[in-house]
Amino acid sequence: MKDWEAYADLLVYGALNYLIRGNREGAQGLYSKLLMMWDGNGFRDRAFEGVYQTYKCALFVYLYRALDKPDKGRNVYPRCLEIISSLQAENGGIITGYRVENGKIVPSGDTNTETTSMVVLALYSRYPEMVEERG
Repeated sequence: MKDWEAYADLLVYGALNYLIRGNREGAQGLYSKLLMMWDGNGFRDRAFEGVYQTYKCALFVYLYRALDKPDKGRNVYPRCLEIISSLQAENGGIITGYRVENGKIVPSGDTNTETTSMVVLALYSRYPEMVEERG
């Protein structure tokens, strides 16, 4: 896939791969590209078609923590937390997508195990901090 850097999730996976291999500079470079996709409400990558994907905020949180919460992106982190928390359904699951209308987050989609799992790992596990330790 030649255009993988046009997708927010693939940038995160690439950055994590760099961290595991001890290439922090490479990870930070991909992190910078990821931040360029942030529009204040979510990540507008090549796959964006009007609905933001919640798991991309979770992946951002995971990478942000893995990079030791750099100054660059510190405004994105609380916004992603706000978005994620607003998308938790009554059943406890996290809704897969959202739109922003008149400044308000509007859920779009259903809850699913994958999105919920990514959110739980990004927010509540120690895995992000362990990426470089295990690399």
